[in-house]
Amino acid sequence: RMIADSLTSAAQGSPWLSLLLIYLATVVITEMVTNNAAAALMFPFALQSAESLGIGHMPFVIAVMVAASSSFATPPPKSVRPSPKPWPAPMKPSP
Repeated sequence: RMIADSLTSAAQGSPWLSLLLIYLATVVITEMVTNNAAAALMFPFALQSAESLGIGHMPFVIAVMVAASSSFATPPPKSVRPSPKPWPAPMKPSP
């Protein structure tokens, strides 16, 4: 409840801004964990935020669903390790 209230207060009571913050938080979390885990984690916060604002919960639920499934839209991080070098070409036997 405390996290949902802090998201709602950060949105200054605006339902649209609160919806945007829930969406962005879900997008950030889904980059770190699986999309199912991100949805399961953010779902209670979305419900509580909607309840705190006194509005319907379905827009928040849909925002969590879409945001959790949008991890494909961001590029994968670059690898820190250098790419492996190809094997040297095989030597031809001398005649």
